[in-house]
Amino acid sequence: MTQSIDLTQGGGASAVTVPAATSGFVIKAKRGRLCAVLVTEDFATTPLVFTDDLGTGLGTVLAVVPATATAGTVIRPQMIAQYGIYAVGGSGQAACTVSYN
Repeated sequence: MTQSIDLTQGGGASAVTVPAATSGFVIKAKRGRLCAVLVTEDFATTPLVFTDDLGTGLGTVLAVVPATATAGTVIRPQMIAQYGIYAVGGSGQAACTVSYN
């Protein structure tokens, strides 16, 4: 059975949940594309930053979900990561769902 993937809206082939209050979370450990981020809870005090690196949080910033984002907010960065996709949040950051290739 062939599965089609709708790329017209920039969706990714894979999705993962970034847990709340994460100090660091690997989305993908190799080259890829950060497609979309769905905020699933209201953020409180800490933004969620996505970087292009393998787990230091010091790489090129691909996207930022502001601390003021509310549940239901969708961010579509469509950014290419050369090394990997890494999420860095903190104690005031809520969970979200990330779509990527």
